[in-house]
Amino acid sequence: MFSKLIILFLTLLQFGMILIDKIAATVNDEVITISDIEKSLFFYPILRNKKESEHDLYLQQLENMVNYKIIYMENKGQFEITKEDFESIRLSEIKRYGSIENFMNILKNFDMDMNDFMDFVRDKVFFDKVVKEKFKLKIDVKFEEIEDFYKTEYLSLQKKLGMTPLSLIEIASEIEDHLRSKKINKQLSGWISDMRKSYKISILLDRE
Repeated sequence: MFSKLIILFLTLLQFGMILIDKIAATVNDEVITISDIEKSLFFYPILRNKKESEHDLYLQQLENMVNYKIIYMENKGQFEITKEDFESIRLSEIKRYGSIENFMNILKNFDMDMNDFMDFVRDKVFFDKVVKEKFKLKIDVKFEEIEDFYKTEYLSLQKKLGMTPLSLIEIASEIEDHLRSKKINKQLSGWISDMRKSYKISILLDRE
């Protein structure tokens, strides 16, 4: 599915079918655009439940991005992102796309270079670091949970979209990340909810 999304995106670029960008949300003076959401779905994708519309998927990712930004703004004086943190995410993306050349081509089609990419993923990298170092959450995801999600959610969604599903082995790590993120978000929801009250947040995507 992910590779087909890449092909679709590159096709749209080739034929110049990119819509004018729009503001999806603001956090104080920080802006998150529709294209930011689309980039994030490529660089750190979330799995979509079978009953979830594309609009709901965008809203879910937007909420994640708002939380990433708030955690960064709230904790940037306490934590620092190191070169090793950025190197880890860079190597992860190179592995995802198969080679550094493929990854650089993806960045080029987003009109980004490596520095742009590092700036873009800053909030997500920082969020992951705060969760790991400040909260020290150890969330276990059992294989039975991964297998159940694969059978009940992933396979039916791929069938609905008319796409060939990956095997459980191929998609297991992404499902595990998805389920772990849901558990982490559940535990952090109260903390983040209280923190959000201190920021001026405007979600514009939901109004369209």
